[in-house]
Amino acid sequence: AAAMCRNPEFWKFWGVSGEENASHDMRLTLDIKSRSELDHSESAKEKFIKTFRAPFMKFMIARGKTT
Repeated sequence: AAAMCRNPEFWKFWGVSGEENASHDMRLTLDIKSRSELDHSESAKEKFIKTFRAPFMKFMIARGKTT
């Protein structure tokens, strides 16, 4: 999640301008105080995959990028 929030391609995908905004939106969407909570909360982790990781990977693949 942290690497994703640092990625300018993710900023484009999520419609934010920078790591701080991406991180803030991610925490709000997942209802967590810190991205590190993803290591301990199965429900937050599942929501992260469904809401962020899977759609972002599709976004990247559609643009011919894998990372």
